[in-house]
Amino acid sequence: MNVKQIIVRFFSLLCAVVMVLACRPDTPAVVAVTAISLTPGSLTLTEGESMSLHAEVSPENADNRKVLWTSDNLSVASVEDGIVTAMSMGRAVITAKSDDGGKKAYCDVTVYPKDVKAGYVSLDQSDMMVCKGCEYTFRSSIGPWYAENLPITWSSSDESIATVDENGHMVAISEGVVVISAYATGAVGQCKVTVIPIPLTFVSEGASSIRLADGSDEVNLRYSNDGVKWKDYLPRQTINLSDGEKVYFIANGSNAGMRENHFVMTGKIHASGNIMSLLDETMKRTDVPSNGFSYLFRNCTSLVSAPELPATTVKDFGYRRIFLGCENLESAPKLPATALGTECYSGMFEGCTSLKSAPELPAEDLSLSCYVLMFSGCTSLETAPQLPSTKITYECYAYMFAGCSSLRSAPSLPAVVCPSSCYMAMFKDCTSLTDVPSLPPSVLYDFCCYEMFSGCTSLEVAPDLPSTNLTWESLGCYAYMFKNCSKLKYVKALFTSKEDDSIYGWLEGTASEGVFVKNSEAAWTAEDLGIPEGWKIVDSE
Repeated sequence: MNVKQIIVRFFSLLCAVVMVLACRPDTPAVVAVTAISLTPGSLTLTEGESMSLHAEVSPENADNRKVLWTSDNLSVASVEDGIVTAMSMGRAVITAKSDDGGKKAYCDVTVYPKDVKAGYVSLDQSDMMVCKGCEYTFRSSIGPWYAENLPITWSSSDESIATVDENGHMVAISEGVVVISAYATGAVGQCKVTVIPIPLTFVSEGASSIRLADGSDEVNLRYSNDGVKWKDYLPRQTINLSDGEKVYFIANGSNAGMRENHFVMTGKIHASGNIMSLLDETMKRTDVPSNGFSYLFRNCTSLVSAPELPATTVKDFGYRRIFLGCENLESAPKLPATALGTECYSGMFEGCTSLKSAPELPAEDLSLSCYVLMFSGCTSLETAPQLPSTKITYECYAYMFAGCSSLRSAPSLPAVVCPSSCYMAMFKDCTSLTDVPSLPPSVLYDFCCYEMFSGCTSLEVAPDLPSTNLTWESLGCYAYMFKNCSKLKYVKALFTSKEDDSIYGWLEGTASEGVFVKNSEAAWTAEDLGIPEGWKIVDSE
């Protein structure tokens, strides 16, 4: 075979090969894995428990769908063909990895012991002071981590003091100390709760504000809007209140007194609760110290109701002018004190023009000037309290009801010894007064009844005046007593001797006609006693 033939045969074979290859079908492409997912993404098991995981390889037509399983903590959880077995308490991460492409998905596994017990239960409060009637919901936490889902059982050591429900919501019922407990299997968390009486409380009607003025940097107080969480009160700090909002005030331990500090208010505010909270956070104290609450609410025209004043002993100036000028105060608090100091109630409600009734005054052993000016200027006061004391002192009732223009009747005055100035101007300018008691004192001292009923323009019949002897010690005792009582037309006075200054001006401005009843043993003339010319003088029976 020559070269030409060889070349021809080679090209022939080459063409045959090309034709064979051109007639064969296409070879299919390989489909690769693009992603893998794992369901569920987290798993909670108890020791010894097993559960299957489902791995989803994408796309569905991937050629190699093989999955490789691993655990990063075989002592906690093992895995085989997607079946996870809990080995012991702890946490592990299960990984599903595609054989093709190494795509990964994860499942967080938490293994709890078979018998889960809490190591601790912690409450957000361990020792708290709560006002009676207030509420609080405790926050709790359980540890260690594997016990965090254990149920909690709540209890109170004394449900008469405070109750707590299944959600940890506590209600303070009455004064005392109680322990609130939160139980979880294996552990307990507790909080000591001291329930105190309701302290001094202010409630806003509409928007209002309140602050303590003057020297408040010397007073150590705390305040709270919910009766549970307390903050230090800063000197002259203004507390703004919205409609219905409350603020409680309490001593931070104890205070010697308010040192004539006073509240400044705007808006309309109702006060309630125990004012002794300003002196003692436990409110166990029963006495008001000297100057303890002097002027505390002076000129608080925003105040429409008063707090409780439960002290049984009030020392010198204790409540002096505490409500001075509170012209919108509608009712007075009870005053149970029986031990009174000098001027302890002086000017207490002076200028309270909306006050209609007075509290009972049970004290029988009175001190100097204890009631002086107490209700002076209370133009709406209609009823006076009983005054049971038979032992009275200097100025004890002076000006007590002066200017009470709505007062119609006076209380009995049983004392038989009348010290200096004790009844001075007691009912002066009580223009509606018509009913007055007799005055039994047989021993009178200087100025004891000076101006007592002066300006009582509705008074027609004077109280009987049984004292028989007006001496130099009785200087001014009846002076101006009935001055300007323009309707007064009957007086019975039985003294047989007198000092001229004892009755000076006592019947000036009375009715032009009337009857004066004298002691039958006395030979008085109208001129002797300053009796108006038109009056008739008759002897007593």
